[in-house]
Formats: sequence, structure tokens, C-alpha cells
Amino acid sequence: MGSGGHYDIPIPLKDRPSAGYPTDTNEIYQEATPSDGPVAPRRVSVDSNGSIRIKENGQDRSNPERRKIFVRRGRSTAVRYFLQFHMIPLAAAITLIILNIQTRFLGPDSQWSNLLQFIAKFHEILMQISIATAMGAYQQYLLTQPTSGVPFGAIFSAYHTTQVGYLWSPEFRASLTTAGFPLLLKIGFVVFVPASILLAAAVGPASAIALLPRPVNFTIPDYQLALDHTYSDIFPTAFIQSGSHLEDGIFKQNEQSPAIGWEYLRGLPSVGEDQPTLVGTQEVNKDLGNGYGKSVEEMPPLYPLDLLTVVPRTLSVFDKFARTLYVQYAPNGTVATVQQVPVAAGLSRAVISSLAGVNNAATTGEASIRIAHPLVSTICVLNAIMDENDNRSIQFPVTYLATNASGVETAPYTNITRRQLWDQVQNQGQGQVIWVDDAPFSTERTLGAIVVQPDLCDNGQKYISMSACAVSGQWANITSRIVVATNASATMFDYRVESLLPRDFLNALPAWPLHAVSISKSWANSITTQIGNQNRTVADNLLRSLLLTDNVCPVNGSYPLYLSASRPMMHESIISSLVANGMSHAAGPFKMSAQNLHDGNFRWITPSGDLVKPPSMILTFQSHVLGFAWNMDGTAIRIAIPILILYCLYATIYVAYTFITGHSSHAWDTISSLTALAFNSRPTKVLENTSVRISQTETFRNLVSVQEVGADKRLELVFQQDNQDRGPVRRVKPGKSYS
Repeated sequence: MGSGGHYDIPIPLKDRPSAGYPTDTNEIYQEATPSDGPVAPRRVSVDSNGSIRIKENGQDRSNPERRKIFVRRGRSTAVRYFLQFHMIPLAAAITLIILNIQTRFLGPDSQWSNLLQFIAKFHEILMQISIATAMGAYQQYLLTQPTSGVPFGAIFSAYHTTQVGYLWSPEFRASLTTAGFPLLLKIGFVVFVPASILLAAAVGPASAIALLPRPVNFTIPDYQLALDHTYSDIFPTAFIQSGSHLEDGIFKQNEQSPAIGWEYLRGLPSVGEDQPTLVGTQEVNKDLGNGYGKSVEEMPPLYPLDLLTVVPRTLSVFDKFARTLYVQYAPNGTVATVQQVPVAAGLSRAVISSLAGVNNAATTGEASIRIAHPLVSTICVLNAIMDENDNRSIQFPVTYLATNASGVETAPYTNITRRQLWDQVQNQGQGQVIWVDDAPFSTERTLGAIVVQPDLCDNGQKYISMSACAVSGQWANITSRIVVATNASATMFDYRVESLLPRDFLNALPAWPLHAVSISKSWANSITTQIGNQNRTVADNLLRSLLLTDNVCPVNGSYPLYLSASRPMMHESIISSLVANGMSHAAGPFKMSAQNLHDGNFRWITPSGDLVKPPSMILTFQSHVLGFAWNMDGTAIRIAIPILILYCLYATIYVAYTFITGHSSHAWDTISSLTALAFNSRPTKVLENTSVRISQTETFRNLVSVQEVGADKRLELVFQQDNQDRGPVRRVKPGKSYS
């Protein structure tokens, strides 16, 4: 450190004595130079302020530093510092917060990701400069305290703003354990410095996360459609009236008959020992993650089947989509479910609206709704008719959903005999589904069905395959969705509605008997009715399309004991699917309307332009699009936004403080400034033997402050142990200039 001596007149440095610092100017030897004598071409001197002056050929070539004001009290300077150090990073952080909270959809790809990464890094640097500026002001406050010094290790904190390692450095640890450090100052230091350093370390990742759009399933506002039917019309609890005549031709049906779409049931999976279809409880091995596994039982998979559906929107425009019917060959019954036609039609319109909701910037849209679905369960018992003399009574299962998968309890039924059925098949040659409502079932709201194959089975011996079935249905809330990719190859039925069902969905259903619907024989006959001008029924066509496996035609008309599929599950799937599909057409012809602006108000308007008021039922669809967006989905962004909010509060509080007080300063804001202060301070015994490095933590515990020393307005770093050796010292005052 410099000696800090005082000089009254400029003297040549080359004439100064080399030993010691004189205390009296009379002791300096200086030989007068005649005015007409030769003048040195270059002279170096020290003026009365201690500044070095250089003269060449009689002209002053020096560029001395001017005295600086320690802390200015002017709001104009505070505003200038705000514009210079805080405005841009603060405005950018606020923009990122608003952008993500309000959500913005960018598109199917992010072409600007590389540029945004660069901008995020630049924003990180600006925020760290902003934080470092506040830490520098705090350091000035600590160094100029009138009552106490600050630990020597603490004066370096502002220069470690971006270095988290400072928090476990000897300098920081010593600052926390300094005995003479006042408690209030220590608490402020312990809170402010680590918080600032950690904030400076976190704002960079937070800015990058918030600025870069993320591939998300972007949520757009809900889409609503109104129906001209009430809820009880679409989801009735009783099916009493028979449906209309079944037209032959998909564009002529117009939801008149509950049998619409029967032809697609020909694609139901076949069951048999030589078939890949899984039935009953499945045993699988589950990995426990520790090198071991265990065998568990789970339900069989659900097999999907597309039902192509056409619904007229106007006289010349049709909605075309595929509904997905699901069949599960469960151990306690064969179940089927499918989406309601009005719900599926609404989904097909909602997914188009989802793409339009982002100005068609997305290529993949999704719409979903959780609403009631028809769910039907059937249990059948094989009653093979061996010949025309088979007088055994028909055995019906007593319920449609067994509680014990190992066996099915049966009850005799005598109102129809096996001999009668044999004669009908021999005379008519058609397959039949005969609906009965007088069988002795143990559960209410159960309908019976006798399924008779049109041809003889020839497996061991010839016989007629006949099953007696119990069937019932209910409404169950299931989530349906539709996903459309506009960049995929389009077909007439490229919109496919599906249901989100786990394998064990039956376990989550409400108690079935309490929620079962009533199904009459009259309505059931409508789903197996004659087809248009054909001379065949729906039942006959479906039964003729069945693959005669050992499931419907076992050897000698009975199942072996070892066979897991000991029920005619193919007959069960036909009955369940027919009833579920029929229930899905319960609404009949319907009209849908959407909210559009009409005469300055939003009104419900049909596609034909007709006003609807009030709507009977409103369907609300949740919509998403796939692409890149700014939103709050995900853990990372939910951490990043609070960090940016903390930075905004941090910077705003500091800026507000400077605006209110007018205090602003660049004193010791760089390491070079602090080094210059140290060079201009007198040596101290506290730092003896530290010219190579400081190895003692105790050295960092010494209290130091910046004081005005002497009468020449000089500032020095003064350790508390040196106060008596420095003579009179004064507190540094704002608004005063120092050399």
C-alpha cells in the first residue's frame, strides 16, 4: 500500500531521496534551475494532491484521475443507472413471466430455438449484472458503517455474485463467525449475500427454461356444442319403444334405427384354441425392480372395432367419423362399450375447432370429454341341440355378470324347447336371436337371448349350436377423445373416436344392478331386425359370418374340463355389441348448434343458420393441440417462473430504493477499484506475511472499514486495530468528493 504522504509543491521524482518518506518539505534538497538554463525535455512530479504530473517540452501530458463523489444524491443519476443496468433484464423477465402464465402457442416446430438459446444466455448475463449492482451498493453500505467495520472476508462478496463456491469459502465462513460483527449487520449479511448469489446462479437456467418454447399438449379454451335433445333423451334409463325400419345404405340411415352399424360387428375377434384372442384372467410376470419378479393375474385386453358413422350436418353436408367399440372377454362376462353418436359427432367438430383455435398453426389436434357410455355385459351358456329328439330344457344363466369366474349358475327355461328350435333351423335355414323376458333371472332389469346358429356343427357329431344368454346394460362415465393429424393421409373416415379404458375398468364401475337400464323385447327386436329389402335379418347375417371355432362348436357339443373358455364367448360378444351399439343410437336424429356472433350477441346457431333457444343440453369438450408453446405445464417451468418473479422483486426493490433516496454510486464496483483503494491505503500489520496467500481464516475475521484519513480528503481501508495509529479519521459522507 502507498505511504499516503503529503506534498505541497511539485518536485522531480528523480531528485527525491530514495530512502524514507520525508515529513518536512524543508528537508527536500532541490537545486534551483536558472530561467534561462536548459529545461529537461520530460519531467515527472507529484502535485499537492498526490497525483503524478508529467511534462514534456514544457507541456502537461498527464491525464490525472479527477476526484470522485462517493455517493450521489440525485434521482436523475438513479434513473440513468436504472436504464443502464436494470431496465432491459427486468422488462425481459416480466415479459417471460406474462408469456408463460398467459400461455402462447408457437406452432408445430421451433425454428428459432438456437437464437432463443443465445438470447437466454444474454439475458442471464444482464440479470447477473443487475444483481451484482445491488450487491455492490450493499458492499458500499457495509464498508462505510459509522459504528463498526465489516469482516475482511466480506468485502469480496460483491465480486463473487456469479460464483456459488464463495458460500463455502474461508472468506464467507469467517464473516459468519466474526465476534465483533454487529448482530443486525450479520443477520442482513447472512440473508442478503447468499440469497443474491443463489439468485444470480438460478436466473440463468430459469430464463432459458422460460424463453425456450416446449413441446407440449397445449390446452386451448373449452369448446361447447348444444343439442336439441335432453340428457334423458341421449342417456335414457329405459329402452321401451322399438326403432324404425333399418335402411340399407349408410347415407340413408340418419340415426333412425338402433341397428345402424351392425355390419361392422362382423369384425369381432374370434375365440378358440387356435385363435390369438386372449380370454379370461391372464397370468403375467411383473418385474419388482430388484432382479426378482412375481406372477400376478390381470384382466384380458380390450379389442377395438371401428364403427363407421355418418351424421347429416345439413341437407348436403355430412359428418363422417369412426367410433370405436371395445370388447373384453372377461372371466365374469363379455362386456362391450362404444361412444354415443351425438358425443362422437361433437368430438369430430371440437377437434376441428381446436386446430382453428391456434389459427391452424398446429398439425395435430385432440378433443376429449368425460361422459356416459353404454356398457353392456352378457353371459351365455351353451345348450347344444343334438337332434330333433333332444328334450332337455334350456339352461339360462341367472345373471349377466358372474361373481365367481369358476362357474356359471343356471336355471331351466321351458317356454321354448330345443325341439322347436331344431325344427325352425331345419325349415327356415336362418340364424336367430330370440329375445325373452320371462326367464328366471336372479337380477332385475335383465333380458334373455337365445342365439341359434343357422348351420349344423360337425365336430365329433352333427348338432346345432345354441346358447342361452343373460344381458344387461348401464351408463358409465368414460373419457372419449379424438386425435387428428392434418399432415397424415386423409380418408373419408380419418376421424376416429376412441375411449380411454384400462384393462381393469370393470373394477371401477358403480354397482351394476342399481344402475342397470331396462331393455324391452320390443326394442331388442329392433337391433336384430330385417335389413331393408333383404330377406335376411341382422342376426342371421352376423351368425353366418362367425368363424365356427371350438368356442361355439366344441367337440360333441360340450366343453372339455381343461378349457379356459368354457362359455360361448363369441355369442356373448355379438349380444353385448348389438345392445351397446343400439344404446349408442338412443338419441335418434339430432341437431347440434354452436355459439356464434349474431346481431352483436353470441347465440346458439345450427350449421343451417337456425337460431336455437334455449339449448336442451350443452356438451363441453376439452381441446389440445400438439406443438411448441409457452405455458405453465411441467415441473421445470413451475420452478423457473417463481425464480424470475424473485428476481423482479429483488431488482424492483433496489430500483425503488435508489429512486426514493437518490443514492447511486459506482464506488468499488470492480476489483480494480478496490485494489486502487488498497494501494492508496497505508500498510497494516494485520496483513503481514500475506503477500503470497492468506492461509489463516482468522485473518478474514478482522474488521475493516473505509474512512477519510487526514485533511486531504483521502479514503483508506482502515482495520479496527489500526484506528489509533491513523490519527483522526472521519466517516465517508455522501455527496462529498474524494481523491
